[in-house]
Amino acid sequence: MPSRLRRNVIRCAKEMDVNYLAVGTLDVGIPSIDPSRGNTVVHTRVTGQVWSLARRLPRTVAAVGPVQIKGWGENDVVAGTNSLLESAKQAATIIQDKMNQKGLR
Repeated sequence: MPSRLRRNVIRCAKEMDVNYLAVGTLDVGIPSIDPSRGNTVVHTRVTGQVWSLARRLPRTVAAVGPVQIKGWGENDVVAGTNSLLESAKQAATIIQDKMNQKGLR
């Protein structure tokens, strides 16, 4: 994310009294055939971080990744969708666990 865009997003979030801001990426790979299952498999790579906006400068309070998740399906579209859904679920779980460990809400 360009620094100017990041600065504007953080400024707007603070104006709206948002305490935490999460930013991440999901990079979807090229579909391939899984030899053991015979289905299409797509790998998705997840990275992200959560910033606390309570102070003047944002501070990272939780981070994810890079984590690689597989998704299977009968074709490229289904495998890609399954991979994205599973990646989002796992990233959310990781973030939630890390914030709970620190006692943040």
